[in-house]
Amino acid sequence: MAKCEKCGSPLTDRDIYCSNCGTLVAGRAAPSGSQQPQPGAASVRAEAPRSGIDTLIRSPEAQDYWVRRLVAVLIDGVIVYLALGILSALVIAPAFIVSILSGRVFSAGAWWGFMSFPFAVGLIMILYFVVSESYWGATLGKSIMGLRVTAVGGGRPSLGQTFLRNISKLHWLLLLLDTIVGLAVQTEYRQKFSDRYAGTIVMKK
Repeated sequence: MAKCEKCGSPLTDRDIYCSNCGTLVAGRAAPSGSQQPQPGAASVRAEAPRSGIDTLIRSPEAQDYWVRRLVAVLIDGVIVYLALGILSALVIAPAFIVSILSGRVFSAGAWWGFMSFPFAVGLIMILYFVVSESYWGATLGKSIMGLRVTAVGGGRPSLGQTFLRNISKLHWLLLLLDTIVGLAVQTEYRQKFSDRYAGTIVMKK
């Protein structure tokens, strides 16, 4: 097999330029009006994405998609926090008023209520996402951003599938890890790690 005189890369009978370094193959005329390709250009064009992160870096479409996902989850987060804030005002505030009047502001019950607040937000967040996605195919945030959740085989996901894909929303660190790992271990950029095992995918409408 013929090899490039400059870099030693193998050449086919049809090669006029080396696909690795771009050197003109000796004894083969370049097509009229053609330009010598840049070194490595052919290999770059032919290289397939290695992961969802790789696709996200290269593709404007993937970047637009994840901007939509980010804005959607921020909208949904605001909705959940507002709902929980109203609930807290109706239920927890009277208990704090009683504790202040009784002189036991830092009682064990008050501290427990304060420390468990992030956990309560995570539980309500999961409930909100599971119900919305299993019954309507999208949360309010996803609907606004033109997104919907479907089963990989098509159709609306089941209650079990939406629970599995949203379990990481118990805490924002778990959600971040779920997203990063999902993009790192597969080429499909529209799935978190939990989506892969739930058999779900978030699509543009």
